[in-house]
Amino acid sequence: NYISKKAETNRITGISSKPPILLTPFFPTYFFPTHSDRQEENIWINMHYIENVKELKNRKSKIIFANGDSLTLNVSFHSLWHQYTNAIIYYY
Repeated sequence: NYISKKAETNRITGISSKPPILLTPFFPTYFFPTHSDRQEENIWINMHYIENVKELKNRKSKIIFANGDSLTLNVSFHSLWHQYTNAIIYYY
């Protein structure tokens, strides 16, 4: 369940705030949250499909995915990049 996934991330990495999760150990399915899991606007991003992250005006960011799709988020580049790198740390 989700609570045990969060606890596993914290045990392995020490990340406790907005931790990334490994959905299943059988496939590379590492997801990171865009916001706190208590916020309705939070979505989960699979780190393996990200091609690029761009900073936009007004504390927004754009994720470019490997298939060319993009997603504009109401989250600062710094915060989103931090979440992305936390997922990379957990992966390695």
